[in-house]
Amino acid sequence: WDEIEAVVNHLSAGKAKGTDSWSPAELRPLSKSHLEVLAGILNAVEAERRWPKGMGPIVALMPKGGAESEGQLRPIAILPYVYRVWMAVRKRRVKEWVLNVHGGGVRIPEDLVWEVAARAETAKAKGRFHAADYFDCGKCYERVRHDVAIQDALDTGCDPVIVVLSFAMYGQRRTISVHGAEIRGIRADR
Repeated sequence: WDEIEAVVNHLSAGKAKGTDSWSPAELRPLSKSHLEVLAGILNAVEAERRWPKGMGPIVALMPKGGAESEGQLRPIAILPYVYRVWMAVRKRRVKEWVLNVHGGGVRIPEDLVWEVAARAETAKAKGRFHAADYFDCGKCYERVRHDVAIQDALDTGCDPVIVVLSFAMYGQRRTISVHGAEIRGIRADR
């Protein structure tokens, strides 16, 4: 319960409600006994390696700037807050796995940008040329096949409980919402 309390107290307040109808503001005032019940639910989810029915994401198609047709709408997955809390509690396990797999060689994007900028300045000072490419990978995971990502995560030693529950959330039948209309029961493998 104390790990859950620490996570709940640091959730961003400006986020939309989850598909479970919870928001950070509603989770923060929960008492210790309520958080113990939530911890019990999450422990049961891990033991059973499955999420309760009806906890799947809703994918809302939102307009991007200048969008003129439905084909230009951007998908936003709205997840249950219970899942977000669980993943934030388990983030430490995921970080440990990343460090074990990559030997501590994983850095945040901001550090990499500063390093490239320093290399460019050094090249300029020495009268040399420098070039860099930047890729926006913000939505790249949407195109990765789940079966491939699951196998790769397991092959490199990620905790199987985290792999199963993470992909189970995204592997459930989804509800797609566009302009207030909903389509239920869509399966996706990426």
